[in-house]
Amino acid sequence: MKQTITRTVTSTIINHAIIHLNDDGEPQTTKVEPLIVSGKLDNDKAMKALKTHYYGEYDNFIIVSLETETEQYEMELNTFIQNATKIEKGDK
Repeated sequence: MKQTITRTVTSTIINHAIIHLNDDGEPQTTKVEPLIVSGKLDNDKAMKALKTHYYGEYDNFIIVSLETETEQYEMELNTFIQNATKIEKGDK
C-alpha cells in the first residue's frame, strides 16, 4: 500500500494593474499577469505583497480583484522524503 502525504493550501490570486504616466503625462494602467501568494489576503496585505514583489521596479498599483482558492495536494511519502530538506534537531 502506498503511503501519501496531503496538504491543504490556501492561496490568493491578486489581479492587478500597474499605474504609470504615458508620454503626455497622463496616468495609464497596464494590466499584468496575476500574482499568486500563499494565504488569504485582504486588500492591505495584497498591496504590501505587490510592493514587495515589484520593489524598486514599480510603485503604483491598482488591485482589480482578489480570488482566494483552497486546494488539496497529495504526494507519495517516499517522493516527499527524497525531495524535502531534513530539519535537524535543535534547528526549530
